[in-house]
Amino acid sequence: MNLYRSLLLLILFLVLPYSNGLAQSVPAATANLSAAIQNGQSNEVISTDTSFTTPEAEVPENLLSYTVITPSEAAPTPPSRQPQDVISIYSDAYTDINLDSLSAEFDDSTLEEVLIAGNNTLEIDFTNFLGIDFSSNKQDASEMTNFHMDFWFTRPDKDGLVFNSKLVDFGEGDSESSVLELNINDGTDPPLGPGGVWVSLDVPLDSWVNRPDLRSNLAQLIITSNLGTVFVDNIYLWKTAAITPSDAALEDLQVDGKTIP
Repeated sequence: MNLYRSLLLLILFLVLPYSNGLAQSVPAATANLSAAIQNGQSNEVISTDTSFTTPEAEVPENLLSYTVITPSEAAPTPPSRQPQDVISIYSDAYTDINLDSLSAEFDDSTLEEVLIAGNNTLEIDFTNFLGIDFSSNKQDASEMTNFHMDFWFTRPDKDGLVFNSKLVDFGEGDSESSVLELNINDGTDPPLGPGGVWVSLDVPLDSWVNRPDLRSNLAQLIITSNLGTVFVDNIYLWKTAAITPSDAALEDLQVDGKTIP
C-alpha cells in the first residue's frame, strides 16, 4: 500500500503542476497533493498561488470614447472674391475646381457630405488620412498667397492630437514631385484650437514647410488627423485682389471759364 501511494504521489508530482493551465510552483503543488492524498480526497488541486495576475491594458488617453457633436451652425461664410483670386477645392461660396475625388482610392478614411444649417459640409471619419485628388486638373497656385480651411471637432482632449495638411505638387509628371506641409497641433502657431467651435485656418503658403515655392502643378490635398470625426468646409487658396486704377476722365473741363463738352 505504501508503494502504491508513493508511485501515485510521484506521478501526480510530475504531471499535475502543468495540467491545470495555472502557473503554480512545484513546491506548492506538492504540498497540495500531499494534503489531498492524506485526506482521501480526489486528485483535483486548486492553486493557491496568487502571484499571477492578468495585466489590464492601458487605454491611451486620446483613444478614450467621446460623443460626436454635430455643429448647429455652418462654417463662417468666406468673403466675396473674383474668380481669378481664388482656387476653391470645396466651398459653397465659390465655384469649385473639377475634382477627381473628394476621397481618393488610396486613402483610409470615410467621408460623407452633409448639410449644416443648409450649407454643404464634409463629415470625415479619420482612420489616418484623407486624400482629395485633382491630378487630372492640376492647379497653378504660384500666385496664390494663402490657404484657408474651416474645421470642427468635438474631442475634449487635445494632447497628442494633430490636424495636418499636405499639398502635393506633381511638377510636369504624373506623381508626387514636391510637397508643402502644414502641421497643426495644440502647440503650433496657429494652434489646433478648442473643440466644439469652428476653427478657421488662414495661413500664408510661404510659411508651409518643405517646398512652398513649388506650387504651380498642385494635384492633391492630403489631410492627416487622429481627431476622429471632423467636419470640414471652405477649402481654398486665395490672393489679394489687384487694385485696378480707374480710367482717367476729364470732367467739367473749363477754358477761360467756359466748359468744354
